[in-house]
Amino acid sequence: MTSVKKDVSPTLMLFPKVGVCGGFTTFSTFSLETLTLFEEGKFPSKSFTLCSAFFAVF
Repeated sequence: MTSVKKDVSPTLMLFPKVGVCGGFTTFSTFSLETLTLFEEGKFPSKSFTLCSAFFAVF
């Protein structure tokens, strides 16, 4: 069996390490904060959070 060595630049390796993992932590933090607003019954904050997330996606 032959092993193939691929030369990947360190800058390119930062994307999966920082970009993708950072995206997951940001989303989980957003989800936690939104659920906390629902549990505490803070309706103006909850509405603003959901509307801003909706318009950011579309």
